[in-house]
Amino acid sequence: MAKYKSEFDAVLIIFKALSDSNRLRLYMALEENEVCVCHLTDMLNLAPSTVSKHLSILKQANLIESIKKGKWIYYFRSKESSLREDSSVTQAVINSLQNDHQTKKDTRRLKKVMEVS
Repeated sequence: MAKYKSEFDAVLIIFKALSDSNRLRLYMALEENEVCVCHLTDMLNLAPSTVSKHLSILKQANLIESIKKGKWIYYFRSKESSLREDSSVTQAVINSLQNDHQTKKDTRRLKKVMEVS
């Protein structure tokens, strides 16, 4: 877990990490489960290296975590953080986007992709 000089720095890092539409979509997609990077790549229709870079930025901001299972890496939202669970920042993002058209579209696509695998 990264050490921040202040809560201000932590919030700034979160905003920077979520300032890209693909990273925001990834963060929202990780709402319920651990998701394989291969499924996230299919959901966004981007190159695996691009998705991995976005995931790396979210991970550096302590917004997500990963676990390796066999050959695959699965990502999920962080459960612990100095700021995360009760954070008005991340909670506001989640609340404002959970009913968004793009979030719902991504959720449907991700479910389809995961069913096929």
